[in-house]
Amino acid sequence: MIKQFLFSLLIFQSMLTIVPNASAAQWIKKADITQSAIGRGAAQSFVLNNKMYVLGGYVGFSAGYTPDMMMYDPANDTWTSKTPPAEANRSAGIAFSIGNKAYVGLGSKNFLSFSPGATLLTDLNEYDATSNTWTSKASFPDSGRTGSAVFVLNNKAYVVGGKKGINAIECKDVWEYNPGSNTWTKKNDLPIGITGAAGFATNSFGYIVGGIDESNSVTSATYEYNASADTWTLKGSFLGPVQSATAFVIGNYAYCGLGSDKDLGGSNALFSTSFAKFDLTNKIWSPTTYNFPNPGRLWPVSGVINGKAYAGAGYKFQSGEFAYKDLYELNLNPTDIAEVQNQNKWLIYPNPASKFIHLEYPGKAVKAELMDLSGRSLQSITFDHQCTWKLENYSAGSYILRLHTANGTILRKIEIFHE
Repeated sequence: MIKQFLFSLLIFQSMLTIVPNASAAQWIKKADITQSAIGRGAAQSFVLNNKMYVLGGYVGFSAGYTPDMMMYDPANDTWTSKTPPAEANRSAGIAFSIGNKAYVGLGSKNFLSFSPGATLLTDLNEYDATSNTWTSKASFPDSGRTGSAVFVLNNKAYVVGGKKGINAIECKDVWEYNPGSNTWTKKNDLPIGITGAAGFATNSFGYIVGGIDESNSVTSATYEYNASADTWTLKGSFLGPVQSATAFVIGNYAYCGLGSDKDLGGSNALFSTSFAKFDLTNKIWSPTTYNFPNPGRLWPVSGVINGKAYAGAGYKFQSGEFAYKDLYELNLNPTDIAEVQNQNKWLIYPNPASKFIHLEYPGKAVKAELMDLSGRSLQSITFDHQCTWKLENYSAGSYILRLHTANGTILRKIEIFHE
């Protein structure tokens, strides 16, 4: 019994996650994107050599498109014009970096336009920042499409879903691009057709979150891709339906925010300003206090440079059209030193648990909260030093234990079973 307890305790301590205090992070206004238009949504963006690049994008029904490419240098908070690819009129395409090169492709020329009509693109272009030049690479082997998710895993890019064809079909196919051989390879399909999902990756797995599915519903589903097995697995839900959001990874967490709960917005749409975080160890979404300081929008851009996230631009359709050219920096400082010290003071056992779970902490007025995997609070208690929490009334399954301390919040995934 003692061995089992010690083993559960070691597993728990190795899987603790820290949510930073609100005071440890804030969005800081940076220089607006200098460009040829008033703002842009559905632009392509990538980070290369500690610089962020933003190119192309949709301005609006009457204003059209912007064909430029701008480079942001966070060291001096300036934007510089750079050479765009051969097809500069591009929106809702893909962009990614591998090694010392960046790649831009797909999307649409004359995005959302009726006259002249939109043209879906299949090209892929490689950017060399040293020479400020572009080279054409192998074209996408299927129909052109907009709104595909993309992430990089093991020095290969994975393009997931998107919308194609006259009938605007949401695709479920997945394609791998290998820059070493300049080849595309078809991989196993996503379980559902999707467009407008946000993509991100760690060293081991790729993920997509949200989007508009093949039933034309905005979803909150999060899928994990295992490149070694070429398999997709549902990994719970985002905090609510969202499409055309943006996502990035810093440390052991992914962050996803902005976007909308409706296709293209409209009068009843919610344009979120919030960001949620995904614990890449326990595979759990949880809310944060890192609310974007400007209006919510579709199709923003984002990137991470030296551990700091940058996000901005985008488009909003609600009581008029709004195109944005703002940029903000988020300095998360995700490893709060005081909380790292405090995590070793917690004792929580057993896990998995059947009839009860025991909590011990040296502090006073500590709050513990039990939530389901969607983040809905089920019960909370406040105690001094220690308590025993009865679990008999909860169904067997997975839950989130949120532990509030003076220095931050610890999240733990626990399992309940009934003998």
